[in-house]
Amino acid sequence: MYINPIEILGLGASVDAMSIDNETIKKAKRKLFADIELSDSGTFNYYGLQLSKGNCEQSIDELTNETTKEFYLFLANNKQLNEFLVNGNIELFNSFKQESIYKLKEFIDFVSPYYTPKFDKALSETFDKGNIKVLSTILNTTVLISLSDLNNAYKGVVKKLDDRIIEVRKITKDINEEQSEYSEKNIIKIVSRIEKEFPYKTINLLPNYFQSQILKIAEEINYLNLAIWDKLDNPQVCEDLLSHVLKLNIDGLNKPTFQKNYEIVRERNQKRIELENNAPLIKKWASVIVELKELIANIDAGNKFNEAKFHELNNLVNIIELNNSPIYLDEIRLQIGYLLRGLSISIWNKLEDIKTSIQVIDLALKIKIDKDINQKFLKDKADLLELEKKYEGIIICYFCGKNKTDEKSKITKEIYLETYRSIFPREVRFSHTEVYIPRCQNCKDIHQKGDNFNAGYLLGGIILGTIIGYAIEDSATLAFTIGGGLIGWLLGKYQRKEVSSNNNIKDNSDNTLRKHPIVKEKIRNGWTFSKPTA
Repeated sequence: MYINPIEILGLGASVDAMSIDNETIKKAKRKLFADIELSDSGTFNYYGLQLSKGNCEQSIDELTNETTKEFYLFLANNKQLNEFLVNGNIELFNSFKQESIYKLKEFIDFVSPYYTPKFDKALSETFDKGNIKVLSTILNTTVLISLSDLNNAYKGVVKKLDDRIIEVRKITKDINEEQSEYSEKNIIKIVSRIEKEFPYKTINLLPNYFQSQILKIAEEINYLNLAIWDKLDNPQVCEDLLSHVLKLNIDGLNKPTFQKNYEIVRERNQKRIELENNAPLIKKWASVIVELKELIANIDAGNKFNEAKFHELNNLVNIIELNNSPIYLDEIRLQIGYLLRGLSISIWNKLEDIKTSIQVIDLALKIKIDKDINQKFLKDKADLLELEKKYEGIIICYFCGKNKTDEKSKITKEIYLETYRSIFPREVRFSHTEVYIPRCQNCKDIHQKGDNFNAGYLLGGIILGTIIGYAIEDSATLAFTIGGGLIGWLLGKYQRKEVSSNNNIKDNSDNTLRKHPIVKEKIRNGWTFSKPTA
C-alpha cells in the first residue's frame, strides 16, 4: 500500500527536502496522531483509505532516508501521480507529462512497485473498453515501470488474451470434430466475434512485449480458418478472418504463410461470388453437361447417332458463346471438352462411325481450353485419322461411303506380281493371289444389276453379230461376232456406270477398284489386275 508521509504530515508545501528536518517531522507527527485520536473512527482518511496510527508510523519512518524523502516530496507536489499511486485514479493520464526525475533509475525502482499494480489494472480495464486514445496514453507511462516489474504490469492483458486464445482453440477443435455450435448457417457470426475479442487497432498499440502473444493470436485464427475451410466450406468467412490476421502487427517468418493463405481463400471466394452472380449462365451450361452425358449413355446403349443428331449437338454446344463466357466458366469449358471427347470415343467404339467421331473431336478442339489439354485432343484426332486411313473402305463401304460393309458382299479380284523376267530366253515368272474388297449389301445389289446389263449387252452383241455374219457371208461370221460382242460389251460397260451413277455410288469397274485404299496399296507394291506375259 502506498502512503506518502509528506502528505499525511501536511508538509507538501515545503520548498525542499532540507527544510523537512527531524524536528519538523516530530511536530507534524504529534499533530497527526492527535487528530487520529480525536477522530470518531480512530483513523486518518487518506484518499478514501482509513489509515491507523501504525500505518502512519511505518510510512513516516521512511523519511529517515534522504533520497526517499526527496522522492516523496516530488510526489506530494505531483498530485495526480501521487493519487494514482494511492487509488489508481486515471485522471493522471489526461495530463501526464515526462519529468527529468523519471530518468533516474533510483526513482523508477522506488515508484515502480507502487505504480505497476495500478497501471496493470488501468491498462486491463481500458483494453477491455477498447478506448484507443486512453490506452495509448497509459502505455506512454511505462517509463515509470522497471524492467523487473514488466511481467506484473502486463499480466492482466496477457491473461485476457490467453483466455481468448484458448477459447478460439476450443472453437476450432469443436468445428473439426463437428461438435460446434457453429454451422454453415451461422458461421458468419464468428467473424464479428473474432474482431471483438481481438480488435486489431487495440492490439497493435501493445508494445513488443506482446509480440509472441500476437503471433499466437494470428496462428489460432489461421487454424480456425483452416477448420472452417475444411468442414464448413465458407470462403467469405475464411477471407474475412485472414484479412483480420493480416491487420495485426506480425513480425517473423509466419506472415508470408498468412499472406499466402489469404490469397488462396480470396481467389476462391472471388470465384464463388462470380458463380453466385452468374448462376443463370452456369445453370444453362450445367444442363448442356447433363444432356451430353445422356447422349453418351444412349450411344453406349446402342442408339444411333445420325446427321440430325450431330446438327442438334452443334446447336446444343454453341462454341462461340461458350468461348466468350467469363473466366469462371473455365472448369465448365474443360468439362464440356472432355465430354465431347468421350462422345467421340463412344461413337467410334459403339457405332464404328469414324467420320462422325472425327467431326465430334473437331468440335471439342474448337473450345478455348488449356493448351496441354488441347494437345491431348489433337493427339486423339491424329489417332482417329490414322484409324480412318486404316479402316477406310473396310468398316464403311467404299462405294457408297455410308453403309457398314458386309462380309458376304465383298468383291474378290485376282491380282498378279511379276517376280522374274528374262529376254533370252523370253521367260516371265509371277505370283498371284486374291484381294478382297469390302462392300455393303446395297452396293452389291446395285453392282449386280449393272453387271447383268453388261452381260446382257455382251450376249446380245454376240448373237446379233453372229446373225449378221451368217446373213452376209460365212467367212465374215467371226468378224461380225467379235465386233458385235465388242459393241455389246462397250454398251454394257456404259450402262453399268449409269446404274451406279444413278444410285450415287461408285461403280465396280477395274478403274474404280484400282482407287480403293486396299488395292492402291497393292498396286503401289507392284501388283496388277493383268497377268504378266513373256
